[in-house]
Amino acid sequence: MSFRVYDSADHAWRQKACEFILDFIEREHTVLDLGCSSGEITHLIATKAKSVVGIDHDKKSIDAAQKAYSKENLNFICADAIDYLKSTQRKFDVLILSHVLEHIDEPERFLQEFRDSFRYFYIEVPDFDMTILNHYRKKLNLPLVYSDNDHVREFDRFELQELFLQCHLRVTKSEFIFGVQRYWCEISQ
Repeated sequence: MSFRVYDSADHAWRQKACEFILDFIEREHTVLDLGCSSGEITHLIATKAKSVVGIDHDKKSIDAAQKAYSKENLNFICADAIDYLKSTQRKFDVLILSHVLEHIDEPERFLQEFRDSFRYFYIEVPDFDMTILNHYRKKLNLPLVYSDNDHVREFDRFELQELFLQCHLRVTKSEFIFGVQRYWCEISQ
């Protein structure tokens, strides 16, 4: 609802995410923003990175992104990310997963699919640990906070750390603010 009050570029939540990401993006990086929606974060990353592709399966979102943002180093594509990576010759350094993992039934398998195609991962999900009430709700077997059709899971911080270990992702920096968990990860051997 706050996005109805604040323009997305002025929204504190969006600004904090972009500050975090841009601290790690380098001028020579090529970036794939998976689940880019209407492209706000994708566009901001393109102000710094060499090349950015925003990809989403929702055609309306991609159409809105293409209409709103135009830069020489920025492309928006309506496609499945795995199919796109298999069909393209492009190489990427960074994968952006902003509010994607909580929509995935098998997040470990999903991350493993992308692990060999990127050096760095930005991962942002809702922060289950932002309040003790979430733990009470879980213990009482009450519905998820995000009970809409496409949210299939919530991650507490320990679950996410375990997922990163299983996928051989090393957390370089994390941040817990405004009800989200943010992580910059790199591939570990």
